[in-house]
Amino acid sequence: MMMRAELPKPSQELTERQIEVLRLLCNGYTSLEIAETLQLSKRTVKFHKAELYNNLKIRNENELIRVALYLGFIKVDELDFYGGRYELSPKPKENEKEKIRRIA
Repeated sequence: MMMRAELPKPSQELTERQIEVLRLLCNGYTSLEIAETLQLSKRTVKFHKAELYNNLKIRNENELIRVALYLGFIKVDELDFYGGRYELSPKPKENEKEKIRRIA
């Protein structure tokens, strides 16, 4: 496996919308959640993601986060993975929640 010699640099300036998508991706949003948050279609979000990957010469979301941090698009203290938006899956049924309360 070949390691990169240096972190990628943008081949062109990112648009404001691309930066918004980038910041939401870094915070664990799915394409559907980004579409709903920014009031875009899911297809438009996929387009922006593809443009980000091409422009930054990255291959996956792990690299996206590293590059976003390195280039200053997001700071470590701004990362809010799952920021209270997610619950454990599968969600317990109501009567199971009551049993859990009694045991605890």
